[in-house]
Amino acid sequence: MKFIVIAVSLLSVVLIAPFLIPVRDLEGTVNPILLAEEDSMFVNIKNINIHYKSAGEGSTLVLLLHGFGASTFGPSSSWVWGKHFFVARGDWSFS
Repeated sequence: MKFIVIAVSLLSVVLIAPFLIPVRDLEGTVNPILLAEEDSMFVNIKNINIHYKSAGEGSTLVLLLHGFGASTFGPSSSWVWGKHFFVARGDWSFS
């Protein structure tokens, strides 16, 4: 039992400690909005810029959310849905 407590404690430290270390702001980076593609759009909600792309002219909204590590950049077969729906793909990686 003592081994399990020690193992869980060490694992907790390894997984949580990196998030407690302060990181200074990056210098010399380019604003991601300047790197966006021509068909990219942005909406500002509570001081957070949310990047999205949209297609289609239907009256029903289909909101597509991608998983961790993915983004709206790149080709997508989701635009096929644009024939019948208004499709929006959100990307919260821009701040």
